[in-house]
Amino acid sequence: KKFANELLAAAQQALCADPAVTMELGQGIETGGVYVSSAAIGKFEGRPVDQLVLQFQINGGNAWAQGIAYGLRDSESGELRLVS
Repeated sequence: KKFANELLAAAQQALCADPAVTMELGQGIETGGVYVSSAAIGKFEGRPVDQLVLQFQINGGNAWAQGIAYGLRDSESGELRLVS
């Protein structure tokens, strides 16, 4: 749950920083409810990582969209990386 919340927050920051997204959806973009999630444990660059993919609603102004975020969290350091 904590990883999912952190990944959604990182996705929201990335969306708000993207001029194409804010032009389409307006200011005040927020990530909404998660529709689907998938998690796995693996390795990235030789380090153990937790992987998470979330499909979620994006709310902005009078419009909405769907987003997909893929993130990795280093199992040892806890560092989060928003991949896409």
